[in-house]
Amino acid sequence: MSKHQIFVSYSREDRAAAEQLARALERDGSTVWWDRKLVAGASFDTVIDEALTSAGCVIVLWSRVSVTSDWVKNEAAEGLKRKALVPVLLDDARIPLQFRHLHAVSLADWSGDAGHAEYENLLTAVRERTNATTEVGAISPGLATTTGAQALGPRRATLVGYPRRFVFAAVGGALAAAGVAWTYGTERSSARVSEADVGQLRNACRQLSRKLGARQETTGGYKANPYDPTEDGYVTGQVLYGLLASTQSGAGDFGPEPSARGAQAIRRLAKDFFPPDGVDATKPERGSASGLGAAVEPRVVPLAWSIMALARYLAAYDDGETRAMLAELRGLLLSNALENGSFQFSADRLNAKRPNAYATVIALMALLECRRILGVDETTDRGIATAASWIVKTYPSPSSSPELAFQGVNGLAAQAFWALEQAREVRRDARRTAAEDRVATLLLRDLLKACRKSASPEESCSASDGRIPNGATPTPLIMLWLPWSTLAAIELVRNPPRDVESADLEALTSATRTFIARLAARGDTNVDSYRYEPAEMLLAMAEALRRIGTAQ
Repeated sequence: MSKHQIFVSYSREDRAAAEQLARALERDGSTVWWDRKLVAGASFDTVIDEALTSAGCVIVLWSRVSVTSDWVKNEAAEGLKRKALVPVLLDDARIPLQFRHLHAVSLADWSGDAGHAEYENLLTAVRERTNATTEVGAISPGLATTTGAQALGPRRATLVGYPRRFVFAAVGGALAAAGVAWTYGTERSSARVSEADVGQLRNACRQLSRKLGARQETTGGYKANPYDPTEDGYVTGQVLYGLLASTQSGAGDFGPEPSARGAQAIRRLAKDFFPPDGVDATKPERGSASGLGAAVEPRVVPLAWSIMALARYLAAYDDGETRAMLAELRGLLLSNALENGSFQFSADRLNAKRPNAYATVIALMALLECRRILGVDETTDRGIATAASWIVKTYPSPSSSPELAFQGVNGLAAQAFWALEQAREVRRDARRTAAEDRVATLLLRDLLKACRKSASPEESCSASDGRIPNGATPTPLIMLWLPWSTLAAIELVRNPPRDVESADLEALTSATRTFIARLAARGDTNVDSYRYEPAEMLLAMAEALRRIGTAQ
């Protein structure tokens, strides 16, 4: 065992918080190196280096002060390199870019209580890193084998920075989650996300990112296909979002210059979304009694993709003009919410005053990205809550109403579940509500049905994704089964429905590896036809990497 199990990195202004955390960890049985005042003169650098490199776990305390400290960033980089880093937020600090792909535990409102949910999450992450008996390659910080996970004792393994909801249920006592990656298996089934699986997915993400990045127009935008005469706002937002996500996962190399050109193109193209009389972004209005918001022609879906792209851009680059545009677009999106919290695809369609499932899912995703970047906002939070509530109530509905369009649309149902899980992540809800758990159960059954129906489930389901009921007339809107079902399956394995059967969960864990492998085989997706598909495929690759491993 090392001299100290835990090394705490912090700025001297945060010493009180570091001491409180160190004392709590020590009470829970850990040995902690944290007090720099005990280091004498000339040996300062040497002693810190020895303590840092010998610790099994490196906790970094991010605050508005520490994010500017070279010392703290260097120590965090050492922890990241050794797969030992556990990030903790003390306030609303903006974490440095190279560490932003890791989810941080928030102790902003922690006062030392051992029963605090986020502190319990921290303890689980620490114990996983200090107790794991096997280190597996370069897949992730702290990927544990079954043996290593069982060494956690009675506490359930939890994803760092996420509440306890991301927990594997036991299958024969052998399914466990650990760190940012996950593994699963029993004596009867050896299915697991291997280093090779993650490596293949990472390479596919990198390959597709480069191919899409090379198709950027000189003006920064993207055409829907090579034959279009001009850039398309919808596709530009979608492609740029996927490219930035892949780069932030570590598996893409879409650099600052093309990113800035892309953001500039979106700011230019986004002006087409605004009605002639404009929208006051500081006072977004909810939908009127007639069901229409402030905009004459909302075009919610391309607007939402543009918002998501600008938010991801701002996650990496500080740009005042882009931030102002994002706030304005957020106001425009909220102004087009219907009274029940849903959104309409477009006001010029036959369903002008009816909700639309796809538009509501995409709008929810956009509002979540806004909240991550622009911070807490009462109107945005209300928009997130009402949109999520509408999805839960109508998913999938037995009603014959065409606007309740989840039934039979597998890709959209999976994407809706994904959006709901992200909403809970932002709200830091530890558990699903009963209604949300019903959604998870329904989707799990649908995924298993698709897998049993065909050896290639994405092919067997793609027919139902070809046309989305959109008001009185079905709209030819392509939905992608594989990317969203892969992400949904990962979330279901990490946090299964409460009453799931062990056999079903075991079947899903096995199927999920198949989904990941099929997604990893899409690096050669054609980007010279319609670019919607490769853009969403790339996004799914990046998000899957963020959940099952740290792309290097």
